[in-house]
Amino acid sequence: MPLKTELLAKKAIYEQEIAQYKQEEITLTAKAQEAEQRHLLTKEISTNFGNALIFLQIGILLSSLTTLSKIKYYWYIGSISGIIGFSIFITSYYRNLTM
Repeated sequence: MPLKTELLAKKAIYEQEIAQYKQEEITLTAKAQEAEQRHLLTKEISTNFGNALIFLQIGILLSSLTTLSKIKYYWYIGSISGIIGFSIFITSYYRNLTM
């Protein structure tokens, strides 16, 4: 009989451990899903900052080209590109603040 009670005691301990591990699994799964959502949001914001940089660089390039060629048409296109880049940057920046 002492062997049977010892085995039942071990069984109870193992069942408690199993319940604890299941609770930890639920907690860790929730944390992992939250981290994945933050990762996706950060990736989207990073992409937007990259797009803003591209538009700003195109604006700078076209403004420099205007200085060399004296064709004002390039300056207007460069200004539009710069404004687009700046607006993408500002919206990404404010979205990043709310993260």
